[in-house]
Amino acid sequence: MEQCLHRYFVGDRELISSCDFIPEHFEGENYLYEVIRIVSGKPLFLEEHLVRLERGCIQSGIPFPGFQKLKQRIKALIQANSIDSGNIKLMLAPPFSGSKFKVALWFIPSFYPSSAIYEGGVEVALYDQSRENPTLKIFNRQYKTETSETIKKLGVYELLLTRDGQLSEGSKSNVFFVLDDDVFTPPSDQVLAGVTRQKVIRICQTNNIQCIEKPVNTHEINRFEAIFLTGTSPGVIAVNKIGKSFHFNVNHPVTVKIAKDYQLQCAMNIESFVW
Repeated sequence: MEQCLHRYFVGDRELISSCDFIPEHFEGENYLYEVIRIVSGKPLFLEEHLVRLERGCIQSGIPFPGFQKLKQRIKALIQANSIDSGNIKLMLAPPFSGSKFKVALWFIPSFYPSSAIYEGGVEVALYDQSRENPTLKIFNRQYKTETSETIKKLGVYELLLTRDGQLSEGSKSNVFFVLDDDVFTPPSDQVLAGVTRQKVIRICQTNNIQCIEKPVNTHEINRFEAIFLTGTSPGVIAVNKIGKSFHFNVNHPVTVKIAKDYQLQCAMNIESFVW
């Protein structure tokens, strides 16, 4: 069930009291959405998120409200709630969906790993599942419920989705594999190409680290030296093991370099952002 934090959310053009937030109004199938991290009162990589959202609108036939309109609504939500840090969910409803709001934004619960978790890495598990329309960030209640319950049941940080023996992505993250000085990740047309994933690929290019987009089979897992996940909340975080069978180096030089460069890009983006 969707949760709305703090005093206000945005419904279309209005600031509305969170007391009037009805979760069922924001859980329609095929709604497009983005999750945007707020740092020091500013949206991180906002342009990249909105570019991806606009691309999704073109693919799905949902009207795109425009960059400036969405930017100003995000600003209004942050200022009304006086929030410096958190995650905002931005939702666009399809035409004729019957939704009360065509555009909605609200603060959602978020979890940012501690320094100890970054240092020690996280445990993940394989899960035989795939998302419909993997290139579109679309709300799917059944998928969200199943993956959330499985993560809780297994006591892991994340699930790596598999289908027909191939790894694709995390249930809410992208995944990279490291062997020697090379990085591997499933092809863009088979996954939801996250903003953090895009940044990592560019970091690899800038540092002459070969980043190869190719299918990764489950039987190949044991040949990799390191694995890391990318996402809006964790940024870049190393995997220490998959189940009880596979263990990985959380301090691999390639992973460490990419994580440091990503943090630097985050800091530069927030510093340079202007409303």
